[in-house]
Amino acid sequence: MEKLLYYPGFEIANQNWLKFALLYVDQLRPIHPPDVRKYLKKSFRELMDSTDLIIPYHPDYDVAYRATLDTIQQCEYIVNHSHLFENIFKTTNIRELWQHPYSHMYTIFRDKYTSELENFVVTERFGTRVKEGIAVSMHFKNIFMSLLAQAISLEEEIPPITDKPKLDEFSIKCLRSPRPTDKGFQVAKGIINLTLPANIDSIPIKNIINIRNKDGFKDRLHAFHSEIMSYIQSVEEGIATCDFFESRGSIFKDFSDEIASLGVGLMQMSLSVWLLANSSGAAFSECVKELIAGTGFSISSIISIRNGWERTKAKRYTRKYMADIKKLESDI
Repeated sequence: MEKLLYYPGFEIANQNWLKFALLYVDQLRPIHPPDVRKYLKKSFRELMDSTDLIIPYHPDYDVAYRATLDTIQQCEYIVNHSHLFENIFKTTNIRELWQHPYSHMYTIFRDKYTSELENFVVTERFGTRVKEGIAVSMHFKNIFMSLLAQAISLEEEIPPITDKPKLDEFSIKCLRSPRPTDKGFQVAKGIINLTLPANIDSIPIKNIINIRNKDGFKDRLHAFHSEIMSYIQSVEEGIATCDFFESRGSIFKDFSDEIASLGVGLMQMSLSVWLLANSSGAAFSECVKELIAGTGFSISSIISIRNGWERTKAKRYTRKYMADIKKLESDI
């Protein structure tokens, strides 16, 4: 959680999720076009200016081109095999769904893609040209933003995160192949429960900013990150460890006490961690299950996804983070 790539939006609309990020994330990197500030709310611009949390990421041509090609390929596959995606889109006529003008309500900014995507969208009537780029359906935009986040993550080795849990679920279901191949990957979803004040709704965001800007807070935050990453790495490498929270109790207690000082009472927030491994390593998932049984992690699913992740090359594992705040889940 030291550096996380935020998607799909320019800014974090969910105030409680933003408060979580201020307390637990070192750098949050939303995907921005260069002139994005004029599209941001005043409160978010002030947040960017008063804290070191938001570090915008501006996609370069190579990343935009990769996301463009991936999106064209995947959308052609979905349209040509629409019967395989009926449960996701609630129709087998996905082409007509995406072509209908009433659905073209979501803008993809021009700086995030290359001309090939715009030509594809206009030719197939999946969207229309607008001043900022192309207007498309919600699902088309979700596919593109998920693939763009993947492309950036692979290029920069920054794990992506979203405050829309169902978008993450949608991406995994929609971007997978119906028949996993030997080159596919498996996903193990682990969960760490973190602490937030129970009255987070009523705590002014300026109070959260003040505690983040306190002397020593970032040092404790970095120590917290280091322990999480150390444990995840030990799981990935198959090294048996003692109980996560028991072995690192003092660091988590000190940090949690500081978080708790903001409000009255505590509630649990879950940080889901997706660990990706080669599909041939079935023993990996069993090993992870055994290692984390009884600790702060729990495996909730193993999912095979399309072999488009093959570009990880030398990087054996890719991590994907998703934060769920209790009672604050957003639909896609």
